[in-house]
Amino acid sequence: MADDLQENYRRLLNQAAIPFDGVTEIDDWHLRIFYLPSFQPETVFDVDHRKGQALFYRSRFLTSAWLALVQAHQAKGEIKPFSTERACAALPADHPLVRLVTDEHVFRMGDTELNDLDGDSYVVQLTHSAGIVEFETWASSLTAPWHRLLNALQVAMPLLPEN
Repeated sequence: MADDLQENYRRLLNQAAIPFDGVTEIDDWHLRIFYLPSFQPETVFDVDHRKGQALFYRSRFLTSAWLALVQAHQAKGEIKPFSTERACAALPADHPLVRLVTDEHVFRMGDTELNDLDGDSYVVQLTHSAGIVEFETWASSLTAPWHRLLNALQVAMPLLPEN
């Protein structure tokens, strides 16, 4: 049953994030970063890069989606509503977050399987014309490539309007 909860959790996170069109052009891509704090509200960041322009999105849960799913499972499907808030900003082509993807930095990130949710974790999905790659890690085991990506994310966050 834990696997079902994990699958439903991932589906819920993806549904709450911004929808995006498939990537077919060689220079286009979509980066999705999940920040999954332990039993706290989650945040999904998206960078959609099309025709040389990048839009940066934040989808922030106001309450924990994981706790809502666990409670729904315990209450036999009775789901309590939860909401998200979104923000969007354009990123310049020379922004560190854009450069890390165009320089293929994401492909050098380590991957640690997340098999439960008892600590803060991150998931990165990169969709490009050849497919999708995904990397996961715990906050306690971040490597230098993960730090570079998360630092670039921190540089982008002040560009977003506050809700």
